This record gives sequence, structure tokens and C-alpha cells, in this order.
Amino acid sequence: MRKMKMKKPTFAKKKNFKYGTVATAITIGFVALVVVINIIATLLLQKFPLSIDLTSSGKYEISQESIDYVQQLDRGVTIYVLADEADFNDPASEYVYQVGQLLRRYSQYSDKITVEYVDVENNPGFAAGYQNESLSAGDLIVQSDLRYQKFNWQDMFDLTYDSSGQYITEIASKAEQTLTSAVLYVTDDDPAQVAFVSGHDEVALSSLQELFTKNGYEVSDVNTLGAEIDPDTQVLVIAGAQRDFTELEIDKLDAFLTNGGSYGKQLYYIANPSQPDMPNLETFLEEWGIRFMDGAAVETDTNKMYYSAFFSMQDTDHLNNDFLGRTENLTAPVMMPNTRPIEALYEAQYNFTLNVITQTYSSAVLYPTGASSDWEPSGETKQIFNTIVATQKATDAGGIEEDRERSTVVAFGSTDMFASSFMSTTFGNAQLTIDLTNQLTGKQEGITVVPVDMTAATLEINATQAIVLGIVFVAVLPLAVLICGLVVFLRRRNL
Repeated sequence: MRKMKMKKPTFAKKKNFKYGTVATAITIGFVALVVVINIIATLLLQKFPLSIDLTSSGKYEISQESIDYVQQLDRGVTIYVLADEADFNDPASEYVYQVGQLLRRYSQYSDKITVEYVDVENNPGFAAGYQNESLSAGDLIVQSDLRYQKFNWQDMFDLTYDSSGQYITEIASKAEQTLTSAVLYVTDDDPAQVAFVSGHDEVALSSLQELFTKNGYEVSDVNTLGAEIDPDTQVLVIAGAQRDFTELEIDKLDAFLTNGGSYGKQLYYIANPSQPDMPNLETFLEEWGIRFMDGAAVETDTNKMYYSAFFSMQDTDHLNNDFLGRTENLTAPVMMPNTRPIEALYEAQYNFTLNVITQTYSSAVLYPTGASSDWEPSGETKQIFNTIVATQKATDAGGIEEDRERSTVVAFGSTDMFASSFMSTTFGNAQLTIDLTNQLTGKQEGITVVPVDMTAATLEINATQAIVLGIVFVAVLPLAVLICGLVVFLRRRNL
């Protein structure tokens, strides 16, 4: 029987079929390659911070200070988010989305940080571990093996209203400040303690307390009328007291600062022009070379005031950066509203040394207490007023000067400088305060993160981003298109 020989189909012999098959294979391979690259890119973007934040305020990126800190963590931190992860990854919800993007950044920059989204309703056992807390949707818990800190995502935003108090004019995100500070706090083996004195009709400075808390300090209250000052307290704050201290309380302040001869304590005395005469406190402060003048510093130069003459900017060009532990001047102005000038009684005396931290410009005048309604600044002498001074008392001389322990009394002329509106990113008040506190307490690893303006709409890129985008769009993409075009052209010409 003769074998049947199968003839190859005519179309299979044609050259266009041959190259058409190759072209199809190339197309399939290219599509598969794109899919694989897309999968790999997605995994890399989830694991590493490869995306570029092109917003003018950099609201989806964390600062280099935060990056440096989390990269040197030596203990694990878990950030629990009591919400659905999809809610924090939805760009339609701008503010929640910003928090979600920053959370991802923290876990990308540090393998010690883990972010977990928890559905409390379907996981009741989770809430059982926080019986002293009232947990609700949107809460975040930053936890280490030492301690934890809880807050809600809405606590991460500052709202500024217009003069009517009805319309929001500015929204600033404190998400990075809150998260970095929480990580700092829960990983600190021995967080510094700040106590606010009560019992004398003090001014409640919630923004200042929040600043300390957000920068890793433990904050508490102490009524010196009936309680002793905790010996572990490093900073004691007296804010705008309206009633004098008793002699017994003055003795407590002395004992706190002396610290059994070890010193190393700090007292912040924050004044304002509305305070009455308080002989005991005034005598105590004068021993430290500090005397408050009667009245308020008023600015006559409109370029150096904000809102009114009583809201004076400070001369940051002559800021005492050495005392603050800074290497450069503040970029944002320091605002001292309704400030009570401070007279420095000496520069150095026995073991005391007085340092002027901030001053007004030479265009300021003194608005005297009880001035008449027709008072005019033109009738006063323009001069420089001290607005923040710090006096240090050191242990007895002997040995190396740098090794002498010191206690410090810092006098601030304004309680209003710590109002929330002046602790925002617009001014340098928060930066100055935390720099000073970190320096005095030895908390050099402290981090100050200012809020980010969420209302900014202008698209800006820095030089590095411009170069990268230029290379991609001017060189890489055109070259890729050219190569693909040449390949197709050569293939088709040979068909």
C-alpha cells in the first residue's frame, strides 16, 4: 500500500504567514512582558518608596528627618488603623487618602514598622486589649513593646477659620507630625516629663501641651498648692498665673531646680500683660536675673507686625541659635502677640548666666499698663525689648566647664504666642519652643515636623524631579518609540 504524503498547506509556505506568526508571537510576548512588568512594578511600589510626590506641599511624602529616624529604629512598631484599608486608599477622600499614603511611606522606609488595618466590629478580641480606651472607627494606635498612643485620623488636621468663625480658610495636615512623634514616644526608653502647674488661674495652653506630646514628651499637671513636684519631672511650666505663689510653693520651686545639688531641671515661666503684682513670684524670678516690665511691647513698623501693632514679629536674625542648639536661623517668623517685655538684671552673677533668646526689632515701643484711650506710640521711645530670656544656674565651679550640671529658668513674655493659630506652619513658634526644650533636656533626637498646607493647589517640582521627568519624556520614551518603529519597518519591508 502506497504511503500517503500529506502536503503542507499552501498558505503555510508563504513568507507572509511565516513572518505573521513571528509578529503574533512578538505581540503576545510583548503583552506578557508588560503584564509581568506591571505586576513587578506594583509589588515594588508597595514595598519601596519609588513613587514621586509632585504636590507643591509634598503632602504625600514624609520629611527626611522622619525617614532618618524610622530607619534607625531598633524595636518593632505596629500601627493599627481601625478602618477598612480601602477607605484610606481612596483618592476621592483627600484627607483620609493623605493619611493612608503616609502610613504606607512609614512601612516602606522602615522594616521595623508594620501597618495593620483592623475591623473592630468583626474582631471584638482586639478591643479587649485596650479596655481603658474608647475605640471608634478611624482611630489609630501606634504600639511598641513599651507603650502605645491612640488618636483619631481627624486629630491629624488643623482647621483655621475666618473672623466670623464659620468658614474654614486653611486646612493643615499634622499627619506626619502625629505619626512620627507617636513612633518616637512609644520607642523612647525614658521619655522626658513635662508638668503644667495649676491652682493659680493659669492659662490653659492646649496647643503647647499638644506640641510636647507630639514630640515624645509625657505631659501631666501638678497643683503645687497641695502636691509635691514629681522628681522625674524635667520641665515645669507656669503659664500666665493670675494669683501669687505661697512661700511654701516658692520653696518647692527652689527645691525642684536645685534637685538635691544635681540640677538638670527646667522651669518655663510664661507671662502676659494682664497679670497682677505677685511679690513672691517676682522676687523669685529676680534672683534669676529676670524682671517683667509693666505693659506690652508694641510694634510701630507695619512690616514687622501681624494683624495689629500688638502682634509683633521677633528679630530672628539675632536669635540665640547657640543656646537653642541650632545651626541656622528659623525660616518662619516668630510671633509674640501681647508680649510683656523682660528686663535682664545681669548677664552673669555667681553661678548664674543669663541668655537673651529673642528680642523685638528696634522699632518697638512700650504700651504702659493703664494707658489712656488716646495713647499714641509716637510719644514713646523706640527700643529693643527682650521677649524670651533664659537664666542658667550651674553647680559650683570645678573641673571642665561643659561638665557642670545646670538648671534653667526660661521666661516667655507672651502666653498668646502658644495659641493654636501661632503654632501652625506659618510661624516659627513651635519650632523655637521644641528646639529649646530638646536642647535643655538633652533630647537631641527630638524631631519637629510642621503641618502641611492641604489647600495648596499649585503644581511644583524640584530640580531632581524635573531632571528625572525630562530624561523620561525627552529621551527614554522617544527612543523607545523610535526603536519599535524601526523594528516594525524592517519586518514589514522583508515581508
